[in-house]
Amino acid sequence: MSIFQAATQINEQTMTFVPKIVAVLVSLILFAPWMIQKILTFTSTIISSIATVGG
Repeated sequence: MSIFQAATQINEQTMTFVPKIVAVLVSLILFAPWMIQKILTFTSTIISSIATVGG
């Protein structure tokens, strides 16, 4: 690993940062459909409750 870092001049912080970014992106891809469904349900509930209370 140290030879790779020396050859590419990548410091230790970058080597730990990249896997974290990859993990976040993978989790976003996996959970995006669930999050979108939850947001749409919440928004729909809020809009319908505003319509019934206000009207």
